[in-house]
Amino acid sequence: MPELPEVETVRRGLLKYFPNKKITDIKIIYPKIIVGDPQEFVDSILGSKVSQIDRRGKFLLIRLSNDLTIVSHLRMEGRYSVETAGTQPHKHTEVIFDLEDGDRFFMMILANSAACN
Repeated sequence: MPELPEVETVRRGLLKYFPNKKITDIKIIYPKIIVGDPQEFVDSILGSKVSQIDRRGKFLLIRLSNDLTIVSHLRMEGRYSVETAGTQPHKHTEVIFDLEDGDRFFMMILANSAACN
C-alpha cells in the first residue's frame, strides 16, 4: 500500500495530464467500486472538466468543473495510468475515463461526493 509521500507524488504527476480536460466517456469495469448508482455516477460526471487534484491523507480528491469531487484511493495496487486511446486496461483497472484529447485514465477505486473539503 502506498505511503503518504507516494500519494503526493501521484497527485503531482496527475496534475500534468488534467488541467481543464473534459471527460468524454466513462467505462465502469467493476460496478461495485462505485458508491451509489453507477449510472448516476456516470451521468453526473460525463462532460465535466477536471479543475484541480487535491489530497486529503491518502485519498486523492479530483475536483470537477460541476462542483462534484471524485474521491479516490490507490489501494494495494497503488497505481493510476494515463494511456493513449485504444490501450487495453490493466489487470486491476476498475474505471476508465476517456478525455477529450484522446488520453485514457485508468483508475483503481473511486467514490462520488459533492461535499469533500
